[in-house]
Amino acid sequence: MLRLGSTPTLFFFPILSSGLGPHVYGVILAAPVLGLIALPAQRWEPVGFDTDAEERTRIETKSRG
Repeated sequence: MLRLGSTPTLFFFPILSSGLGPHVYGVILAAPVLGLIALPAQRWEPVGFDTDAEERTRIETKSRG
C-alpha cells in the first residue's frame, strides 16, 4: 500500500509544486488533517461485532460464580 501511494506522489509532487509554489505544503498538510477529521465520523468495525462485549460477559460470569 505504501508503494501505491508513494509512486504517484513522487510523480505528481513536482507538477503540483510548480503549479502551487510554496502553497503546495499546505495541500500536503491538508491530506492527513482531513483524514483525522474523517476518522471519527466513520466508525469502522473490522470484525463485524463488539469484541469487548465478549470479554465483559466472561468477566461478569466469573464474578457471579
